[in-house]
Amino acid sequence: MSGRDHSAVVEALAQHEEAIAELYATYALKYPRAADLWHGLADEEQSHAALLRTLLAQVDGVHVFLDTERFSLRAIQASVRYVRETVEEATYGSAGLREALAVALSLEQALIESRAFLVFETDTPQIRRVLDQLRNQSGEHRDRLLCALYSLSPGR
Repeated sequence: MSGRDHSAVVEALAQHEEAIAELYATYALKYPRAADLWHGLADEEQSHAALLRTLLAQVDGVHVFLDTERFSLRAIQASVRYVRETVEEATYGSAGLREALAVALSLEQALIESRAFLVFETDTPQIRRVLDQLRNQSGEHRDRLLCALYSLSPGR
């Protein structure tokens, strides 16, 4: 796969992280009592986008295999559109905190299950470290969202 194809994949993943960050920032405004959680997650998602973009420089000239059988650029682009639509719904809708947590949890779980950060295979330690960090932090996000969801009293 060409460097151009790698760039498109990495950029799509970065845009996905930015869309999720925008959603979490929207939730921070909408649910002030959970603003610390949402702001923290939004900042980390922005950091993920920046980390992904650092891969572009590292991938150039390095042997990297992109698993196109398991990864669909169109699927990530569709997910970006879905997240952006969800931002609109969150901005103007009347959903409660419980629903927002469930949506965020679903997004993080989908990232983990899709193994989006495992689409590249390489022996380059720096690239592996970045991808491992992204995967681990998605798991941490899922766990924090689960804790927040379980801590809500019924009906909230």
